[in-house]
Amino acid sequence: MGNAKLELVHSTSPESLSSRLRVTDGSSSYGNGGGGGDDMLLRVAKLEANVEDIKANLAEARADIRELRKTSADTSRDVAVILQKQIDIDEKLSKKPSISEMNSSIISAVNKQILWTIFTAIAIAGISLSVAKLFF
Repeated sequence: MGNAKLELVHSTSPESLSSRLRVTDGSSSYGNGGGGGDDMLLRVAKLEANVEDIKANLAEARADIRELRKTSADTSRDVAVILQKQIDIDEKLSKKPSISEMNSSIISAVNKQILWTIFTAIAIAGISLSVAKLFF
């Protein structure tokens, strides 16, 4: 394969460059290597078509990049909102009483209710005795 050459096969599909290359035996219809060859216009037309394909692909890539930038900006904004909400939750949780504080508050409230119940029972008993003395 001493005269082997690598050719780029024209294609409009988005396949990789390596799948669009092919090895030839070196024979060419481009003339004898003296400059232009017999089909210079055909070769230039192919090159121009390739340039148009490249321009179209570049335009698509630019549009994709714009969309990715927009998506990235939206994602960044969403992450910032989530982080702020997490900070707010952390602040609210730091203001919450601990379990031991809650236990002592509950015990204190239960004790107050027990005392109130006892004193109310004593008061009712005293009032009942006073009313009973009046009638009997």
